[in-house]
Amino acid sequence: MTHLPPVDPLLAATRAIQLMDLTSLNEEDDDARIIALCQQARTPFGNTAAVCIYPRFVGLAKLTLATQGTPEIKVATVVNFPHGDDELEAVLAETSAALANGADEIDLVIPWRALMAGDEAGARALVRGCKALCGARVLKVIIESGELKTPALVRAAS
Repeated sequence: MTHLPPVDPLLAATRAIQLMDLTSLNEEDDDARIIALCQQARTPFGNTAAVCIYPRFVGLAKLTLATQGTPEIKVATVVNFPHGDDELEAVLAETSAALANGADEIDLVIPWRALMAGDEAGARALVRGCKALCGARVLKVIIESGELKTPALVRAAS
């Protein structure tokens, strides 16, 4: 039996924090909550990788992170969230605005209901359009696998 070396709990916790996104996607979010979230992203054990917020708060988060001396913390935002039902042009406009406001990462909800109804082309067009806008910035695709129910639909979304 091979024995692994002991893991330093502090080192493990520090590494874990640096891989996490600190998220607030609540309807009651306001400027004060987003500022507090950005402040929480800076810890004595290292900074989180990103804060994930609604698009309307991207500029505030960028400013707050820069002002507190942690501009390396990324700002992620969601588009077509939470339902995945917006029209292609609306999602592309939302993505463009978020990027213009300084978003480092876009988390896109695919149109999973349309995918369930057999419209794979719509999901593909949405992902391609958002990726074209993001360029070298990160695009994550939220496929809503729990809603898709079948391996075939999860495979199609993936």
